[in-house]
Amino acid sequence: PIADHTDIFEPYFGVAHGLQFESAAALYGIAHHRPTNLAHLTELLTKAHESPSPVVIEVLTSREQNAQEHRRLQQLVASWLD
Repeated sequence: PIADHTDIFEPYFGVAHGLQFESAAALYGIAHHRPTNLAHLTELLTKAHESPSPVVIEVLTSREQNAQEHRRLQQLVASWLD
């Protein structure tokens, strides 16, 4: 995976912008939420689905944890296919 090559990944694929979406959502009068756990995310997604108004749900993640989770899922799927 490209994430294993940090010398290439960070400058060309990571492209961290350091911005958050709260201000942009406020600019347009759109509700903004930043869940801190899976239960809160699930609750927000359910409410957003039921709402007639737009909602921004900003999920902050760790690149390292994300790459580890992808590897774990790939291994799990491969084991199911064997």
